[in-house]
Amino acid sequence: MNVEKKYKKNFLKKFKAPNIQNQISSQIEFSERKSFMNKKILFASIAGVSVVAASVVTICVVKNANIVQEANALVSVDVNPSVELVVDKNNKVMSVRGDNDEGKMIVYEEDLVDKDLKEALEIIIKVENESGYLLNGNVTIDQNNIKISISSDKEAYDQLVNDVKSYISDACEKFNITSTIKEINKYTRSELEEYVLKQDPSLKKEDVQNMSMEQLLKYIAAYQLERSSIYSEQLEYYYNQAKNSKINLTENEVIKNSLSSFSSLVYKATIEAYNLAYNTISSFYTELDEAIYDNLVSEESSYQKAYKKVIEAKNEVIVLKNKINESGEDGLITETLKAQLNAAELTLNSLESTLNSYKESATTSIEYIKDKLQKALDSLNKIKDELKSEEEINAYLTSKTASFEEEINKTKDKFFEDFENAHGEDIKKAKEEIEKRKQELINNLKKN
Repeated sequence: MNVEKKYKKNFLKKFKAPNIQNQISSQIEFSERKSFMNKKILFASIAGVSVVAASVVTICVVKNANIVQEANALVSVDVNPSVELVVDKNNKVMSVRGDNDEGKMIVYEEDLVDKDLKEALEIIIKVENESGYLLNGNVTIDQNNIKISISSDKEAYDQLVNDVKSYISDACEKFNITSTIKEINKYTRSELEEYVLKQDPSLKKEDVQNMSMEQLLKYIAAYQLERSSIYSEQLEYYYNQAKNSKINLTENEVIKNSLSSFSSLVYKATIEAYNLAYNTISSFYTELDEAIYDNLVSEESSYQKAYKKVIEAKNEVIVLKNKINESGEDGLITETLKAQLNAAELTLNSLESTLNSYKESATTSIEYIKDKLQKALDSLNKIKDELKSEEEINAYLTSKTASFEEEINKTKDKFFEDFENAHGEDIKKAKEEIEKRKQELINNLKKN
């Protein structure tokens, strides 16, 4: 078991999200799970279809550990592979995440969690060099550019910036890399709030506005740890949306089930309208999840087929850039390599254009369903408000808040396991593909 998996077992944070008027309060909490793999259908629909589990895989998330670390900063290092780390006040890495597929490839199988930030950044620089993203020796001005973004409190920010610059400079010198720190950006609080909302669409704006900076950073750390075994940008996006769907359905389902205890004819028509509205949003959530999977995640999708071609073209460009860098002064060999690189970059640009067109088409379809879903949610919430205006119903629902919260937290805790049940093969393939790509890049560059 690597350090990250051990760390996951010891990672704690249960802290209450702020209460929101007219909504059931929720907790940010995660639980250790043993997971099972198989099948495509994610979760039971309104009809109650059960998810079937098969072949075993263990992935630890987080629960009830005793950890005294205080999340202090979010550090992002971007060379195109983009990697994010949450660190504590002692500059120990609490969590790490590849922000794009290249970043996920860089951190794959690298034990970064619980290491000092200096050592973690050195490993990242080393792997980016080995896989061809950072070149050795003298390079042109537009290569080896590193962008850094940091979030920390005012007192710690300046010192952390100096530390990160020093750590990266030392690592580059150690591996004979001429690098330029092109940008140093500071995350504002509002940017962190937007960051958290983007990561977890089940949260509301009021949730994050009432979190402290440390809570925001701990939420990001928990998010990163929970998704650390998802090695695909689109699969992670799908996971986020599917989790949001399941949580929102559960929030409304617990109310629907509670309303069934009211037999009075006075409320019958309104309760039936609520049940119908619930069934409608349930079908739309299913439609949304299927649209994301079919258009962006499935191997049979036009997007994924185009994406594989883009990856092959990117790898060729990386290898050619390194060959040119190692060929030394201009000569026939160098000029030939430059011509090959020019052709490879043109091919890559064309393939990326095709990929973007598929993504835009998928996004249009997904946004259309989201629009339908939002209208259905507005209708459901209107009926819910009408029901809550009835003193008897409102008092009853208020009395059930604790049990509602418990049910919602069970859904959150169990979701990763359910996702693995449904998409074990997708997770496994993404892992295998990123492992293969990383090794091929390293091996190809060793041959040069």
